[in-house]
Amino acid sequence: MPPTAPTRRSTRGRKNAGPLTNIAFEKVDAADAEQVRGFFTKAFANQQATGDKVLYMRFFLHSVTKDIQDVILDAAHATLPPKTMVALEFRTEKDADEKHVFGSHYRRYIPMAEMTEILEAKGFAVSHAEESRGLSPYQDEDPFLCRILAVKS
Repeated sequence: MPPTAPTRRSTRGRKNAGPLTNIAFEKVDAADAEQVRGFFTKAFANQQATGDKVLYMRFFLHSVTKDIQDVILDAAHATLPPKTMVALEFRTEKDADEKHVFGSHYRRYIPMAEMTEILEAKGFAVSHAEESRGLSPYQDEDPFLCRILAVKS
């Protein structure tokens, strides 16, 4: 598949990255397993044996369906090199009935235990998992979030 032209969002991302030169932006259909595997393969191709890259998903997994989450995590399992760190932050089921600043968009509330089990089943060793308020307050909202750090075995 040919590379896509930069989108307005990726152009804005590059601008906001400031002096960071080791950051890249690419438009990928997260529901397309082939695109996700290709993206991970390309993005992590030159990773050193020490695990010098991180797959970072903040406020992302709770914004996609379980099917799309499975596509992403299956692709991570299949393509990420050993020792790759995965950093996740997502809303948990404890946040479902809370007030939300952005109240009208899709959210899926993921139990921390469910996510740690999924990651471990896919060959990731969970090194840190916490669920709490206070992790990312925004305006009048202080959501129940989970943060997980895991390393691919």
